[in-house]
Amino acid sequence: MKIDVQLSELALANAELVATGQQIDRALRRAVRVTATTIRREMVVEPIMARTGLRRKSVNQRLALKFDKPGKDGGTANILSGPHVARIVPSAKGIRVTEFRRYEVQAITRTRARILIPWVDGGKKVVAGFVNPSGSKLKPMRTRSRNKPLPYPRTALAPSVASMVKAMYDSQFVADAGARLEAQFELEIAKEIDK
Repeated sequence: MKIDVQLSELALANAELVATGQQIDRALRRAVRVTATTIRREMVVEPIMARTGLRRKSVNQRLALKFDKPGKDGGTANILSGPHVARIVPSAKGIRVTEFRRYEVQAITRTRARILIPWVDGGKKVVAGFVNPSGSKLKPMRTRSRNKPLPYPRTALAPSVASMVKAMYDSQFVADAGARLEAQFELEIAKEIDK
């Protein structure tokens, strides 16, 4: 999944009128880094935590924030080609059900019960696993694997953070992220000019 957020050409043109290329480059780099970090925290991590009951550590471990280096061979880059890129990369690996603060168990038979977790859209999601309601520990388990049969039960897996981000993503998300990037860029340009 890829979400493109870019500065408008008007913001870049206004910056070129008052600042040098090097100042614009530094301001753009800082704006991208600060905005990406803020978007990751406020628009992705906190909503996932609030809606699903996952712990902050679990979500942060599964959301990598990567910054591409500007220009070729470490040199300065052309600001209009958009070399300053920040990527929020969600993990596609399933999450152990035990990492959720809460989950629901619905009995189907005496020895099998379905596991439901809270989902980012406000509903519930079925987990790939089961609970034995007659057992003494009521642990969420799974016995199937995509690669090979498991000789013993393991902890059940819920859908990944990547599927949560995909469910949350819409056009309003991109508009909000773009507005934040432009506001941060204007702030960074003002700081560069004041130096």
